[in-house]
Amino acid sequence: NIEALTMVDICRKQILPAAFAFSKQLADAMVSKHTVGVNYDAEKKIADKVSALTSCILAEVDELDEKLLGSKDVTGTEKIARYYRDVVFSAMQSLRAVVDELETITPEALWPFPTYTDLLFSVR
Repeated sequence: NIEALTMVDICRKQILPAAFAFSKQLADAMVSKHTVGVNYDAEKKIADKVSALTSCILAEVDELDEKLLGSKDVTGTEKIARYYRDVVFSAMQSLRAVVDELETITPEALWPFPTYTDLLFSVR
């Protein structure tokens, strides 16, 4: 429960704002290029992907939040444990997959956490 609540909080307060900032950078680049008559297809393609991933993250966060609320209707220690294993953990995995995909295209300067590369190669 604590991990799922933390995941929802992190997505809403850190991941989504990072995605919005990246979207703004891409939009600003497209406007600038359009103004001078330069092709901005690459930025548009990435912006479309970021937008789709952002929408998916928001939907997955809402779904996880709904699953957490649904846990209040479950009684009995074993049933609650099974609910978290089968329902909440599954929703967490779905959300993580989308966030991981967004991480691969978001500039490091905008990503609010150390990247997997940082973690793997910065260990001393």
